[in-house]
Amino acid sequence: MFGGQVALARQSAITNLVNSQEKFDTPATSLWKHVYLKKLRDALESLKGCMTRRNKDDVKETIAMVEALAVQLTQREGKLIQEKLEVKKLATFLKQASENRPFYRKKQMSRASG
Repeated sequence: MFGGQVALARQSAITNLVNSQEKFDTPATSLWKHVYLKKLRDALESLKGCMTRRNKDDVKETIAMVEALAVQLTQREGKLIQEKLEVKKLATFLKQASENRPFYRKKQMSRASG
């Protein structure tokens, strides 16, 4: 019985972890990150028109950095989605394993007594 409670607690912890990650990494949060990067890029583009040659180069470099950040953000989001799927699969597997384990023990006990 104690082993079943441990498995249930483990399953509950995994479920809580998945749910807590989903609260912070929502599509809306991701969208806002992209919106802010776009607004920053647009502001830098408009600023570039007001600058002298040397400062224009600095602004161009900064715009390139913002674009690189947008690419990194997209890549990280892709990895995060993959990790979430893997965690959900693992949680499902552990849940099934913990549900099947008592059945397996009962089967072994009946063989031992019979």
